Amino acid sequence: MIFNERLIDHLRELGEVRSLSIEKAMRTVDRGDFEPQNTSPYADRAQPIGYGATISAPHMHAIALEALNHKLIPGVKILDVGCGSGIMCAYLVRALEQKNRNDEVNATIVGIEHINELTVMAKRNLNKNHMKFMLKDTIKIIGKFKNNI
Repeated sequence: MIFNERLIDHLRELGEVRSLSIEKAMRTVDRGDFEPQNTSPYADRAQPIGYGATISAPHMHAIALEALNHKLIPGVKILDVGCGSGIMCAYLVRALEQKNRNDEVNATIVGIEHINELTVMAKRNLNKNHMKFMLKDTIKIIGKFKNNI
């Protein structure tokens, strides 16, 4: 997790991470949990996740999160199109968690993915450290499987 801390420090220094809730959310989510082995998860560049897809560079995640920050309010419904590894869903739910005063996150985040293997990957990745949000259906990952595993 020390590498993730250094990455967020770097993004803070660049001015990409500006708000405390986004900083804490990005520190709570270990980028290494969302990338396959043999990649450089803490480098500030896009990384391959297989199937011709990539996980965006960390600074792009920070820019998107900061742009959405004022919309992260109770009751929000978010659609993550092409959720890939699931990392943005994790960042979003953790940012919402930072803004709440209690342990409940009153929101719905739906990640959709058309590549079945990435749907499975996103669910597996999110279940590592964010399972409580999956169990409460705060985060839902939907693929093109008929039963949506």
